[in-house]
Amino acid sequence: MKLIRNRATAVIGGFIMVLATACSQQTTASSAPSASAASSATHTQSPTPATSSAAPSTKPTPLPSPPPKPPVKVAASPLPKACQGLTGQTICLSKRAKTLYAIVGLRIIRSGSARFGGIASDGSGPWFTREGTFHTFWKALNPKSTLYHVYMPYFMAFSGGEGIHYSSEYAQSGYSHSHGCVGLKSLSLAKWLYAWAPLGIRVVVTAG
Repeated sequence: MKLIRNRATAVIGGFIMVLATACSQQTTASSAPSASAASSATHTQSPTPATSSAAPSTKPTPLPSPPPKPPVKVAASPLPKACQGLTGQTICLSKRAKTLYAIVGLRIIRSGSARFGGIASDGSGPWFTREGTFHTFWKALNPKSTLYHVYMPYFMAFSGGEGIHYSSEYAQSGYSHSHGCVGLKSLSLAKWLYAWAPLGIRVVVTAG
């Protein structure tokens, strides 16, 4: 009886040892990755990005563009349009500005106050100074008008009986209308103009 008990104990112990060995092998097999799994993991692993060792850019910052230059303003010519674009010496007479301009091209050599025809101081008229382009045809230092019996210093005729001369009435009273001639207020301007302007000089009379 004792012998049978010892054999049963030995059989049961051997069976337990077999079960323990099988469990140990199964655990080792499940914990080790298969070759195919290891291979798959190798091919699907994301590559590690390379770290750039390039130096930072050293290009200079471009300078800002300079602001645009403002347009150059050209002063408008005081000459009336009828007297612009001419060449050579010209006596330009502007009724609107009541001014005489002695010019060469667009260059004003000298200018001064001038009066033109209208209702004269004696109440006669109106005697309007003709407008247009003319040329002087007669000069005299101090002729006397046969119609109005007044002297006309530094007279230069340019259209019929109309001419340019110094006007003492205009200088003294400032009355702004004549019997048709162009009267100058300044005696020195009349004297200078008489010497500066050759006979036949162009004379432009304009309303502008």
